[in-house]
Amino acid sequence: MAAQFNPHGKDDLQQLLAADILWSDETDALLAVVSGLVIFFIQRWRKEIFGKDLYFYSAFAVVTSLLVQSLGVFLVFILLIAPALLLERLGIFQSAIVIATGVLIGLGLSWYVDLPSGVSIALSLACIALAGVIFNFKSP
Repeated sequence: MAAQFNPHGKDDLQQLLAADILWSDETDALLAVVSGLVIFFIQRWRKEIFGKDLYFYSAFAVVTSLLVQSLGVFLVFILLIAPALLLERLGIFQSAIVIATGVLIGLGLSWYVDLPSGVSIALSLACIALAGVIFNFKSP
């Protein structure tokens, strides 16, 4: 509703859904790195904190809200779903390789077809995660 009365509302909504991460600035990158490091160190040294729903969902809401501005809704949510699906089917090392490959394929697709990079990465990761579910990859 608010986008309807904004002259640039359509552009703002499109930016929120499918942000082009190649045009993110240093502040966006620093925010993503700092929030990731904070969550990593809390999880590493105080594992019991995220065992409580209040702290987990509070941290989840803050970090997700911060990252949606620079990464876009599509990429944030596929980065929540695809690694979980792949980690269930593969080990952590293979999952990291597949995710990195998906990101590189998405960036290559973005460059070759001239699509927004966030959407291209989300699409390639979704296809890889879907293939993992369909073919039911299991680690030995």
